[in-house]
Amino acid sequence: MKSIFKEVPQDEDLSPISPMSTMTALTPMSPFTLLYLRNLSNLSGFSPNPLGSLPQSGFSYLAEVETKKANEIKPSTTVCGCSKTKCLKLYCECFAEGKYCEDCNCKSCHNNEEHKDEREAVMIKTKVKNPGAFRVDISSNYKICHCNKSFCMKKYCECYQNGRSCNLNCKCKECKNLPKD
Repeated sequence: MKSIFKEVPQDEDLSPISPMSTMTALTPMSPFTLLYLRNLSNLSGFSPNPLGSLPQSGFSYLAEVETKKANEIKPSTTVCGCSKTKCLKLYCECFAEGKYCEDCNCKSCHNNEEHKDEREAVMIKTKVKNPGAFRVDISSNYKICHCNKSFCMKKYCECYQNGRSCNLNCKCKECKNLPKD
């Protein structure tokens, strides 16, 4: 059976088992990816799937468990000023921490006890899309961003917000939040 991929000539500096030689034949790579592949030996224990072999349906279960944990947390000490999102997006600092808004300057807030059912449904939906949302620990295996137009230089980028550069797990486009080497 013929392969649909062309053979890539081996460079002298690349071994046959190096990630660069195997991936270039199959995958187009951005400069961002090449930057990380150069430092691949530094990524011990790297896993493209942070949850191991958990099937996609497992995300819903994890979302429910994490939401229940987040609901047990006391009200937030941070103050948000949301006006259009009803405090039910990750842009809201209180909601992103998994806490209720209290003494905030927000308008039409639904991140409170009165709207508990709606809030919980939104949290589960958010967890299914982004398994790292609402986690207290900031490990690079869970916290990834999906930025499209912000170049990862705005406050709602989870990586930028936590003061770290984006990594291989991130799904951002045109990223400018690169490591300072």
